[in-house]
Amino acid sequence: MGLNFTAEILSHNVIGREELTTPAGTFKCYIVEMVTQSNVLMQKVVSTTRQWYARGIGSVKSETFDDSGKMTNSQLLIKIN
Repeated sequence: MGLNFTAEILSHNVIGREELTTPAGTFKCYIVEMVTQSNVLMQKVVSTTRQWYARGIGSVKSETFDDSGKMTNSQLLIKIN
């Protein structure tokens, strides 16, 4: 028995630039914000994800928030091999 859900991207925008320091180094990043709406078990869930992208590297930081502003997930680049 699987879980079915649908998701829709409501917006996806570059909202700024920032120099970000992580354990893997310091990167000049674009900050991209994406707002999504998902329907899980007949319930609408809206979340906002901000990702910091560095040219030639990809995502170096990510934060996801629920519709009340509570952080539900975060990721940070700590090492480049």
